[in-house]
Amino acid sequence: MSISSDSTRKAGPFTGTGAIVPLPFSFKVFTTADVLVIRTDLTGIESTLTLGSDYTVTLNSNQDSNPGGVVTPIVAPGVGYLTTLSSQVAAIQSVILTNTGGFFPTVLNDAMDRLTILVQQLKEQMSRAVTTSISSGISPTVMAGYIVALYNNLANIITVSGNTTNINTVAGNNANVSTVATNNANVTAVGANIAAVVAVNSNATNINAVNANAANINTVATNNTNVTNVGGSISSVNTVASNISSINTNTTNIAAIQGASANAASASTSASAAATSASSASNSATSASSSATTATTQAGISTTQAGISTTQATIATAQANNATVSANAAAGSASSASSYSALAAAAQVAAAASAVSAVNAPGTSGTSTTSLTIGLTTQSFNTQTAKNWVVGQFVTLASTASPANWMYGYINTYNSTTGAMSVVVLSISGSGTFASWSIGLSAPVAQFSSGNVISHANLIAQSFSIPDGINATWVDPTTVGPNVTVTGLGNSTLRGI
Repeated sequence: MSISSDSTRKAGPFTGTGAIVPLPFSFKVFTTADVLVIRTDLTGIESTLTLGSDYTVTLNSNQDSNPGGVVTPIVAPGVGYLTTLSSQVAAIQSVILTNTGGFFPTVLNDAMDRLTILVQQLKEQMSRAVTTSISSGISPTVMAGYIVALYNNLANIITVSGNTTNINTVAGNNANVSTVATNNANVTAVGANIAAVVAVNSNATNINAVNANAANINTVATNNTNVTNVGGSISSVNTVASNISSINTNTTNIAAIQGASANAASASTSASAAATSASSASNSATSASSSATTATTQAGISTTQAGISTTQATIATAQANNATVSANAAAGSASSASSYSALAAAAQVAAAASAVSAVNAPGTSGTSTTSLTIGLTTQSFNTQTAKNWVVGQFVTLASTASPANWMYGYINTYNSTTGAMSVVVLSISGSGTFASWSIGLSAPVAQFSSGNVISHANLIAQSFSIPDGINATWVDPTTVGPNVTVTGLGNSTLRGI
């Protein structure tokens, strides 16, 4: 019987269920080895199964009237696996016809069927091949090249396919894309700085705020030099900002501040009176008056020396207290002591009130960085030149950092050209060695304490009393004056130095 059906020589694919299930086919074959079995796994990879190891074939008894049969897997295919059946009849012609042999129609039919089967096998394979249209000028070789190129870019094609929405969006913005293309260099530069771009985007609020203040920013830019100067002094600016309340207060009191210079002149005049009261002698009065005149002319500068003034005020107050002690001691002596006590009390009040500015008049105050150790000795050091100091004036050297440590005495030598000075120290407070000193005039003070009397050269021709039983020593930078009278010595001795 001839093959009258043009059906495809393919059965399946059959989907595996995990169980052994017979798989039927309906195309004619000559032997069980003519059946082709293909297994496809879940990843799409195909493999050809082997007869006897992977499957068995049962053919229908008459392949002419009832072509086909059943393929039975030996091992159940996995769930989802595919099994496809076809034929693999060898492309050979095995029929030999002889001149003297038998000539049977069945042999001829089988030979013709084999040729038809081979044609059908090729037809099935060609149905799965890529072909060009009959009128196409593309050769199979070129087409194959296109197919390989597409396959090599399959991943990209799949990616593009998955981004169809985005591609359509880009297509709708073709004009913008073209603009970007003409600025490709800039786009590349932005891409290289994408981290900075993201950072800028995260600060969009601040950028908008800056944009809203563009006019002010431009103003600052035109004053860049001033801004740079302020930046270099930012510590001072911050200090001013933290003290803005005090600055505003000073602005409110600017008139009083501007009048400080005039008040300093008045203070200097008061200082002169304090010095006069403390000395209680005509020579001291003349000297103090001269100092007051000098201080008045230099009052404007005295404001800048307020720090030294504070130190001297402390010293002056201590000296005034000493004067009070002396006055109290003198109260128990002769009648002249009463007069001296009143004089010392007045000197205390005047000295404390005026010392702030008077002792620091620019021409008779200064500083020294010579390292000195506090002691009752002659101290030599360097200070400023061209000062109005004269030998014999009384001065106080106070530690700038620790004003409670000071030395009091009179000027022994002073070179206004080199600034070299020596002072004979008569009284001290505290102890230690210091390398930063504040120097200023001090009112001469007569100080009484147990066992000693300290006075100054201007007490020549001055009478005073010393209680009985107190040893007295007269200390004078020159000599003891011939008109000095010391009463109440008891068993005291008097000697000149």
